[in-house]
Amino acid sequence: MSGNLGCILNYQMKDPSIVLRRIARVLLTVIAGLIALYCLVLIYGMCIERKWLIVKTLNLSPSPCLKVVHITDIHYKGDRKYLTKVVDIVNRLSPDIVCITGDIIEESGFMDEALAILCQIRYPLFGIPGNHDYWSRYPFEKIAAQFNKTGGAWLCDTNIIIRNGSIEIAGSTGSEAKAVYSESPSITRRIFLLHYPSLAVSLAGPHRYNLILAGHTHGGQVRLPYIGPILNYCIGNDFDSGLFNTSAGPLYINPGIGTFYHDIRIFCRPEITVINL
Repeated sequence: MSGNLGCILNYQMKDPSIVLRRIARVLLTVIAGLIALYCLVLIYGMCIERKWLIVKTLNLSPSPCLKVVHITDIHYKGDRKYLTKVVDIVNRLSPDIVCITGDIIEESGFMDEALAILCQIRYPLFGIPGNHDYWSRYPFEKIAAQFNKTGGAWLCDTNIIIRNGSIEIAGSTGSEAKAVYSESPSITRRIFLLHYPSLAVSLAGPHRYNLILAGHTHGGQVRLPYIGPILNYCIGNDFDSGLFNTSAGPLYINPGIGTFYHDIRIFCRPEITVINL
């Protein structure tokens, strides 16, 4: 019996077609496994993580006097339920102010509904436009009117002073950033709103900002552990998402609420940021 088995094995080893068929089966199994894994990752990124909101908290002062909530890059496309969830979370956080750093929408037809939902935020709303807001050609004066109703402001290359003259919030529009500030000695906190984070380096001047907020990058939307973003959304100056120290002050880049081009997020959850300043 053992002799027959040896003869069979010896025959199979001499027949290359048997070996090739075995290799082909292994390769097909591996390929099928990789395709299945790829499909599962896509389903996860598109159906789960894309709207799996995270609230991140940063403490940037040993004696904070201002609670800021930062959201950005909503890219509202009509998903009322999702944006309403964002607003509900923001309201539960009870901030002093809420800052939006651009790209509320992609198409002007969605702006009225987006503003109606955002204005359910019960706290002053301060914001600036992003590139998609410009491209939509929606009238900025209408956005400003809605932000004003919340007690906030739409800051297009200007600033506003609140809290009895102690807090200054400035905003920049377009592809250039120019420092905007007041010389008032009563100001204890200075905040600057940008859409493009790479412009933060151009804000260095006589006054250092206590906080610079930006968006635009979406954190890449798809990230790999220890590697970072694999999709480049105009990421520049090594700024993708998170906290960075710049010559003008601490810069925080929020990875955003919505998505663009690819409706997917992997290892890059949509974020609502709380900053104690």
